Amino acid sequence: MSQKPINREFYQKVRAFVISALPIVTSSLQKGEQVPYLTEEKITMEKEGSWSTTRVPQPLYFILLERHRKEIESLPEYAACMEAMQSDTTISKHVDSLVGTSSQQIRRTSWDYLSYFVTKQLSQYPRRFEFDTMTFDRMYGDLEQFFYSDTIRLQAFSPLDNFASDVDEIDLGDGLRIRRITISELEELLSQAKFSPHIPYFDIPRLRYAVELTYQTKKMLGDMTFDKIPTPDVNVNERLTKLVTALRLFRRGSVGFNIIKTIPMLDVPAVFGGTSSGLVYRRFWGPPYALNKPEEVKFRDFWQRFNKVDLGRPAPLSVAVRRFNYAYERDKLEDKLVDYMVAFEALFFKEGEVGEFRHKLSIRVARFLTQQYNQRKQIAERMSDFYDKRSAIVHGETIDVSDEFVNAVEDYLRESIKLFFERLQTLNHNEIIDHLDLD
Repeated sequence: MSQKPINREFYQKVRAFVISALPIVTSSLQKGEQVPYLTEEKITMEKEGSWSTTRVPQPLYFILLERHRKEIESLPEYAACMEAMQSDTTISKHVDSLVGTSSQQIRRTSWDYLSYFVTKQLSQYPRRFEFDTMTFDRMYGDLEQFFYSDTIRLQAFSPLDNFASDVDEIDLGDGLRIRRITISELEELLSQAKFSPHIPYFDIPRLRYAVELTYQTKKMLGDMTFDKIPTPDVNVNERLTKLVTALRLFRRGSVGFNIIKTIPMLDVPAVFGGTSSGLVYRRFWGPPYALNKPEEVKFRDFWQRFNKVDLGRPAPLSVAVRRFNYAYERDKLEDKLVDYMVAFEALFFKEGEVGEFRHKLSIRVARFLTQQYNQRKQIAERMSDFYDKRSAIVHGETIDVSDEFVNAVEDYLRESIKLFFERLQTLNHNEIIDHLDLD
């Protein structure tokens, strides 16, 4: 252990129990008892875009342990551990009670906690038969951290679709980073894809980077009625969505995510993770999003400012950002254009405003984005064109729009949203519009 045990007595008793229980099982194995196992497919990445599959046995040591449960529970060392658990008021709260987080809880017994130590020791069989101190100390340290802390440390892992870079890691602070996906992570995603709808099988090998968030969430103990289940204190989806929004606002390029894997940072039987996703798998069409070394520092600076912004307020900004993001999920250019123009209207009109929208929008955007007359004239003309095309689409007309046309709308909107973030530090939304009309 890297530090001294909090409960030295419990440490010694659990250690004595594992040392006593291990020979009961290993001796039966030496006498010929078979370990039950499942045959699983193991995927190995060979080269870019290809992999091989082999079938390997996965020993089920917990079932083997259950066969000898009565004999193990009759050990005096087991009784001593149970007594130590009950005498420690902090540990006893975790026994025969629901334990976990606001999103996941499970009931654990003394046997669940104690037998887990033996199961992990058995995982080294048949390489060795003796007790492994290093494995035990690491596990005991995790268990004490779990018992004596009010929070649980977790890690969120989300592959980024269509993201490229020439750096291995971009550290954004507060446990958040963008990093290169490892080969073993790709292999695990491929293995899970056969039984999961989260990511199509053949989309996985092209993934290169992921967002990783390490965080702590409040530990929940005891039964909770449905109406008393607390709101999670860390909204992982919201934080990752905000990061992806920042990437999209920083520069052009199609990037997004589909799944979030929650991974426990402690090796204890009472904490488990899982995978969540939206109802529909989304492909992010378009040019790859490349964030290379020269832009890394600039993006980190942008993120530090952007991360302080409340995207829910004011409402016009919230609508604009939401529509800006919706466009990244659209397959058709016409739909993207409509989303972008709705975002423009949210930004540049007051609530309940009436009048000639086309002219007002064109002039306001032009004044907002530049001080130069010729540039304003060009922007106003293009905004009028954007508005006309949008009106034709929503009225059912068939028109042709190109990638270049929609990209130009997106670029104007991106710059407008970023400028609104800055202006909203000193002015409210209506004041910004008034200055555009009166200055």
